Amino acid sequence: TFLTWYAWSSGKIHECGCFGDCFKITNTQTFNKDLALTAITIILFIFRYRVFPIFNKAAINFCLVLAATLFAFGFQYWTYIHLPIYDCLPYRAGSNLLEKMKPAPGATDAVYESVLTYSKNGVEKDFPADKIPWQDKSWVYVKTKTKLIKEATGQAEIHDFVLSDTTGEDRTEKILSAKGYTFLWFLRDPEKANIKTLDKLHTIINKCHAGGVAFYTLASIDRELCKTYQEVWDMKDVPFFLLDGTVNKTAMRTNPGLMLLHDGVVVAKWAPTDYPVDLPIGGGNVSVPTK
Repeated sequence: TFLTWYAWSSGKIHECGCFGDCFKITNTQTFNKDLALTAITIILFIFRYRVFPIFNKAAINFCLVLAATLFAFGFQYWTYIHLPIYDCLPYRAGSNLLEKMKPAPGATDAVYESVLTYSKNGVEKDFPADKIPWQDKSWVYVKTKTKLIKEATGQAEIHDFVLSDTTGEDRTEKILSAKGYTFLWFLRDPEKANIKTLDKLHTIINKCHAGGVAFYTLASIDRELCKTYQEVWDMKDVPFFLLDGTVNKTAMRTNPGLMLLHDGVVVAKWAPTDYPVDLPIGGGNVSVPTK
């Protein structure tokens, strides 16, 4: 409750992110939610001796707790190995990446207010940025506070998604605006990457080359390392492009992961354990499973 109050009152934290990207609420709503939960907790604490299990048998209660525990940890582990059941990020299936990189018509920027604190004779006073007492030298500057006055609207959902080749040239628009199918293999950290199914990936790459379908690697590593891993993983005929590590992790929650685009729209995403085996490609036509 204290932390959400601080986020709400200070304006330094624009969004607490308590529920991730699937369910966004403002700092005010978050603080009010915690106030309600605190009140409920106090009531439960006062009447804690009147709280009893629904079932009287210990075995039933044990099984319920065990089932809940297995589900909680099992579901998280499954998501860690595969991909989230529901993707709430702007890189989800059905998203046109280039369009999501553009602000909506009539978009507005966020409005902030800066308040400067000065001290005089041991007394501190806040001044707006355009009314600071600069002519009176007896005022001593203490600090500056910035507060969000108005939220931005219609801003682009995707930021900093920039693909550059090993020479530093920006290739983002060329790749994302390409017609037909395009495979993007997201590689965040090669040393920690799951390469157990690299043979399946090579099968997909070979079929892409045979069918004239583009296949690119988006790596968050040094340019020289790109050449090294192209050699080590026998991917010399696969173009490597550089992508910021944070953006890489946002676009693909596994390391590595495969994304299929069609005319710049995300068709499907796969974790290494789910690379499609049956992927007939011919003449630029791709048939993919719905999973």
